[in-house]
Amino acid sequence: MSTRRASSLRRRLLLGLLTPLLTLVALGGITDYRTGLQVADDAYDYALTSTAIALAARLELDKDHDLDVDLPAAAEAILRADASDQIFFAVTDVHGRLISGDPSLLELAMPPGSANPGFRNVRRGAQPLRVATYHYQGPEGSATIVVAETTLKRQRAARTVLASAIWPNLLMCVATLLIVALGVHIALRPLDELSGELDRRPPDALGPIAEGDTPREARTLVAALNRLMARLQQAAAAQQAFISNAAHQLRTPLAGLQTQLDLALDAPPEQAHARLAAIRAAAARLVHLTQQMLALARAQPEAAASQEWQRLELSALLEEAAGEQLDKAIAQDVDLGFEPAPAGVNGSHWLLHEMLANLIDNAIAHTPAGGQVTVRCGLDPAGLGFIEVEDSGPGIADAERAHVTERFYRVPGTRRAGSGLGLAIVRECVERHAGHLDIATAGNGHGARIRVTLPTA
Repeated sequence: MSTRRASSLRRRLLLGLLTPLLTLVALGGITDYRTGLQVADDAYDYALTSTAIALAARLELDKDHDLDVDLPAAAEAILRADASDQIFFAVTDVHGRLISGDPSLLELAMPPGSANPGFRNVRRGAQPLRVATYHYQGPEGSATIVVAETTLKRQRAARTVLASAIWPNLLMCVATLLIVALGVHIALRPLDELSGELDRRPPDALGPIAEGDTPREARTLVAALNRLMARLQQAAAAQQAFISNAAHQLRTPLAGLQTQLDLALDAPPEQAHARLAAIRAAAARLVHLTQQMLALARAQPEAAASQEWQRLELSALLEEAAGEQLDKAIAQDVDLGFEPAPAGVNGSHWLLHEMLANLIDNAIAHTPAGGQVTVRCGLDPAGLGFIEVEDSGPGIADAERAHVTERFYRVPGTRRAGSGLGLAIVRECVERHAGHLDIATAGNGHGARIRVTLPTA
């Protein structure tokens, strides 16, 4: 079975914030980069347009009334001068004849009717160019002026814009994360204090945790811990009571066993058999009590959770009980009868078997010789499974029915030896199966009838 490594709440919060923050940084950087790059391109395009207009201002008619450019060599040198990029230009008349400049730019001119001036990016060989086309119309005539430059300073500007867009956003992201980390640390401090308080508690301190300044979001956790503490406190109290009662119950048969051993050692040989029989009976009572206490312990919620749950047929459980309890019933001259009917439930075989065994054992023990014990199972009108044990003994008084399922409780005036755990075990088994236990008078008007109702599978 694979296990996932648990991460801290702080780490999960910071990682949860990091993704949207980085996304915002990326979107902000892209937006700033595109905006800054557009501003830089507009500035450089304006410079190209100014160059084209300056060339247009040099247009004039020669002596043959043909369009010409009055551009001395010094002026051309100034026009082409640039610290980073190379400048190219070409001027053509209305017929496409080159008047001045670089012939290779003729094919890069944008046709009339497009934006004026118009711009585009082209590549001439391995060299990227930014090209501006300006269609001029004036008293001298019409001309097309193409100005192009390499893109080194544009690329440098792009890198500068990118850096100026990314670094501030990254620094803002880091600063935000630091502030958020500090805020998370402060916000989670009550949980750290709660953890420290629990660590400092001694093992026997099961009282409730004071909410104090606990944030509203953590109060449900504190409330759940307090409920757990209350259950642990109840379990500890029940365990202590069980141990005290068990010690008290074991003391009597152990003392009796010791007394019988002392008497057997001092008794004459002709009384040895009787003394050994008494010792055997005391040991049997001690074994029975120990088994009852172990069964009660296994029926507790903590131990019952480890039991295997499966679909069980109640009639099959009755058949098992018949084989185990029949000899005891015969020995006590009790007529033990079974009336099984099909009924399937989902539960623990051991718990239900122990429950049924204690019900039958308790009924046989309280039924006088010649009496009857009847065990039934099946489905009731509501569709629930049931187990019913009815005897012809003295029955259980109404005032005692609420107490007979308590641990080590014995009805006052009862002479029969017993541990007082039988019906307590039955109650625990019924509760583990979300069933219902009902104690009533038998159908014949005397005796007891104990009925257990269980959800069907």
